[in-house]
Amino acid sequence: MADEKPVPLVMAKPPKSDWTPPVEDLRGKTPETWKCIDCGFDTAPGCLGREQMEQAFALKDSIGLHITGQSEVYMVKPKVWKAAGMNAGQGGFGDQDGDSGCLCIGCLEKRIGRRLTPKDFSRNHEFNDFPGSVRLISRWTDVPEGVVAEMRAEGVEPVRRGK
Repeated sequence: MADEKPVPLVMAKPPKSDWTPPVEDLRGKTPETWKCIDCGFDTAPGCLGREQMEQAFALKDSIGLHITGQSEVYMVKPKVWKAAGMNAGQGGFGDQDGDSGCLCIGCLEKRIGRRLTPKDFSRNHEFNDFPGSVRLISRWTDVPEGVVAEMRAEGVEPVRRGK
């Protein structure tokens, strides 16, 4: 169910040719890596970072993102991201220096000095419809982590407020 392991991505070898297809520049549109820039937690196990995505697009491979119950892929309101010392940048990924980066929920909360609430999340952003870790779902719903874990064990996912 929600805690299944991500499916590994397999990329085909490039065709034998002297021609190299153009590579789309995804800087600022996707993170360099999905690892938290503060603690190294992988917020999206099974997802490609920027360079790997560019290579996959150059090969015209289809790219699958495998978001699971261990993932912490979300979008908070710009004022929350800014309060954490982050800059939204072109595609929502970037820190004060313009470098791409992600924060896990724990490090975001540490930076802003409080626990996140449902009102902190961008209400209609598609990232906030993805599966997520118990910790993330708890913040989206304002349901205690222990209750979210018990509900998951019974095959039930809490309903997010405002959805």
